[in-house]
Amino acid sequence: MGSRFSELLAELLRDHQRGVAAAFACITVALVARMGSRGRVQARFSLVYIALYLASLPLQALLISQHLEGERDLVTLPAEVCLSFGIIGLSSMVLFDVLGRSFRKLRILRDVTSIIAAIVVLFVLLHQTGVNLSSIVATSAVLTGVIGFALQETLGNVIGGIALQLETTLSIGDWITVGEVTGQVAEIRWRSTAIVTRNDDLIIIPNGQLAKGQITNLSRPVGWHRQWVYINIHNRHPPNEVQRVVIEALKGVPNVKPDHPAPDCILFRAEQDHHQYAVRYRLTDLRQDDTTDSEVRKRIWYALRRNGIEIPYPSRNIFVTELNKEREEAKWHKEHVRRLQALQRVGIFGPLAEEHLEHLADGCQVEVFGAGETILRQGAPGDSLFVIRRGSVAVRVTIDQTEHEVALLTEGQLFGEMSLMTGEARAATVVAKTDAECYVIDRALFQEVIGRRTTLVNDISEILTSRQQELIGEVAHIDAEVAKAREAQKKDLIGRIKSFFSMGAGSG
Repeated sequence: MGSRFSELLAELLRDHQRGVAAAFACITVALVARMGSRGRVQARFSLVYIALYLASLPLQALLISQHLEGERDLVTLPAEVCLSFGIIGLSSMVLFDVLGRSFRKLRILRDVTSIIAAIVVLFVLLHQTGVNLSSIVATSAVLTGVIGFALQETLGNVIGGIALQLETTLSIGDWITVGEVTGQVAEIRWRSTAIVTRNDDLIIIPNGQLAKGQITNLSRPVGWHRQWVYINIHNRHPPNEVQRVVIEALKGVPNVKPDHPAPDCILFRAEQDHHQYAVRYRLTDLRQDDTTDSEVRKRIWYALRRNGIEIPYPSRNIFVTELNKEREEAKWHKEHVRRLQALQRVGIFGPLAEEHLEHLADGCQVEVFGAGETILRQGAPGDSLFVIRRGSVAVRVTIDQTEHEVALLTEGQLFGEMSLMTGEARAATVVAKTDAECYVIDRALFQEVIGRRTTLVNDISEILTSRQQELIGEVAHIDAEVAKAREAQKKDLIGRIKSFFSMGAGSG
């Protein structure tokens, strides 16, 4: 009996040598896959199928030895199905986990591929055993219709999950926002997608809802997310100064991307008693959004405190001041003295009497410019002069379409005088290097002072001529030819000033 069983088993092994070789090859692949963390589940199931196939061979030999040929046929088909399913499972693991690593997270695509391959193999094996497939197909079509109608919502979720993975709009690890839910994608299943929120809550969203709704992927396309923090600053503080202090405070904050792009601060909204600023920066770890926002606010608070910049309380401050004639006069007198002192330091106003300077001080305007703003533009018309009260400006001249910075002017210096005196177009572009305040004297105000006094025109023209010579780099030594040219230039300048202010040649 034993020899008969051994002979039959040996014969079966020879007849199924390809299947046995495939089985042992699958066992080798499965054992190698189990050494790593990936593919252990797929390898375990595949080993079970292979083991069932190998166990069927001794069982078939036993049935043949007992002359149970009919019962043996009942074992043959399941054995071949087990071998096929084992091969399919391991092939799927190798395809998705080893060769196609970019498809590793596409769990649904792997499952669908394996199921389709298993169905095809099953139909082929049934056809080889002589089963009538047409009746099975007809019956399965009716059955599929009934199941599809009953489970249409579930099938919609399944199809939605397949679409999400095929389009790769979502991946495991992405941070997304769906409606009011924000979290990290933990798993994309057949029917639903699992999201873990920042509060470590697990939220299950049907795939059909994801496929139909709007999804904001915070991790795409650059891998970081821009965060907004708002601060209120009293409107007495210059915006450029506030921005400088805030941006400096953000350097070195953990979880804030330092550059490319760097954090910034914008003047977001102007309210009645304060300005609202928006501080914008990129989070490198989206889970730590609240703690990073907190650290950013703390750094800004300390920086503003050190620089004397006020964060107003969330209330309205009402200052009641008694407005009387004495107070207004004292306030204006203080400003008047400040203006007068600034104008007295300006060289071209040297020939003017005290009363003339006071008239200019009373009538001039104060204008404020932010750093980087263009105050004057070369070639533009103009008839006003600027005296720098605070800050600095750069004088730039464009020659052959190339801009050159020719001078840096600071407090007490002036620019735009030639346009004021002659009405000529601006000879240079002037840009604020820092926040700057300027006294502005226009043609109408200056004409009230200069009137028809030719002596003032002569004196001012002398000063302007000297100033122009300095700007073009005149040497200290002036010979007769240079002096003659300078005198001609002065006469030409006097003529242009008189013409611009509508002064007759014989006025005195």
